Amino acid sequence: MWTCSKCRQSNDDRSTICAHCGAARSAGRFSQGVQPRQTPMARYTPSGSPSRAGTGYMLFGALLAVLIPVALLLLSIFTRKHWIQELYLAMNPGASGIPLDDFKTNLIYWCASAVCVLAATLPGLWTIGIGKALRRLARVEDRL
Repeated sequence: MWTCSKCRQSNDDRSTICAHCGAARSAGRFSQGVQPRQTPMARYTPSGSPSRAGTGYMLFGALLAVLIPVALLLLSIFTRKHWIQELYLAMNPGASGIPLDDFKTNLIYWCASAVCVLAATLPGLWTIGIGKALRRLARVEDRL
């Protein structure tokens, strides 16, 4: 009789795999007079619940991916007048009047705001990616 190193169940000396969990028997542990019996691999069915590793990271990443861009978008809407004035003065150094309806200045401001909002989603997406990688790593560890 040999004991499985994964599930600690006793198995027959002639078998090369554990009858309970399907783990392979370590090499070099067969007794002298007994030849191992070749049997098909049993399907491994985990006894516990599926791994929940990385769930917290994925939830936190989803919150970051939504809340940071929304906050930045609201900030760009509420401070629009000030930043459009500054942008207009930077584009036209000698201008005295500051029109808020200048098409070119508004277009540059909203394009820059859109790029910033898209860039603000990256920390949340990276955190979601870390959570997914942790989940995959836990699945691989469960199979070993």
